[in-house]
Amino acid sequence: MNFAVGKLKPGAQAISLIKGFSIVPSGGIQLISEVIHDILGIPVSVLMGANLANEVAEGAFCESTIGCNDQEGKN
Repeated sequence: MNFAVGKLKPGAQAISLIKGFSIVPSGGIQLISEVIHDILGIPVSVLMGANLANEVAEGAFCESTIGCNDQEGKN
């Protein structure tokens, strides 16, 4: 992911499709969206769904939700 550092347009945002977390060397865990934010320095939303890979591959109905922290919308 470091390949993108400094190459993103102003105002860029990210959407993570990665499930899971990162183990912090000093102990504990960190959400992958937080890792992306820390590396790229941009807002990160998360796409989640209860879909299984084989269901997606078979073309079955799938649902997804995007979670974001919209600080600008609070004003």
